[in-house]
Amino acid sequence: MIIYRPIQTDYITQGFGENKACINDNGKVLTKKEICPKDFYDFYLAMNMKGHNGIDLIAWHGEPVYHSADFSGWLHLESDMAGGLGADVVSYEPILWCEECKENHYCKIRYWHNSDLVGFEKADIKSGDLIAFAGSTGASSGVHVHHALKWCDKDGHAIHDDNGYMGAIDYTSFYENKFILDVLQKNYQMNIWDEIKSVLILIKIRILKWKKL
Repeated sequence: MIIYRPIQTDYITQGFGENKACINDNGKVLTKKEICPKDFYDFYLAMNMKGHNGIDLIAWHGEPVYHSADFSGWLHLESDMAGGLGADVVSYEPILWCEECKENHYCKIRYWHNSDLVGFEKADIKSGDLIAFAGSTGASSGVHVHHALKWCDKDGHAIHDDNGYMGAIDYTSFYENKFILDVLQKNYQMNIWDEIKSVLILIKIRILKWKKL
């Protein structure tokens, strides 16, 4: 299995296991500097998690999000207070044989915090299919795509929910930082407003990278 980038922009604001989020009693989320400011507390501690359970990719509002793994699957749509509008793609076929438990593992790729979703529950999804538009719904400090991998059963129920990351795993060994449409050599078409937003987000990325130097 190979997992590619689901959006065109490629700046990661938070990696797997990191802890860069604070939250207050009103549900407002801030990016942590060194410690949480007054009246805010550690987001992942509040969620009973060890840290972030995916990667966050900066995006512009409404940026198209595509299924980015090299397998076909079925679509599961969900909404909650933490992840906002989410879309999971669950593999049709087993991806991994678990020697310890003597059973096959399926997997699901998560795309969360979207502004809108495309498709319908149980829809057939192939690599490169449009599934959502990026947003900042749920517990979010800005527009981004939360991208994650969970091992699951054939019905999409996550395995290893008690691993401290709600069943998600660090998928670095499966990941290639290439935009899925470039890999598939499919045209990426944007209207003029999308072109303007892409330029603005690229400027923001350059500023963020400059601040890290």
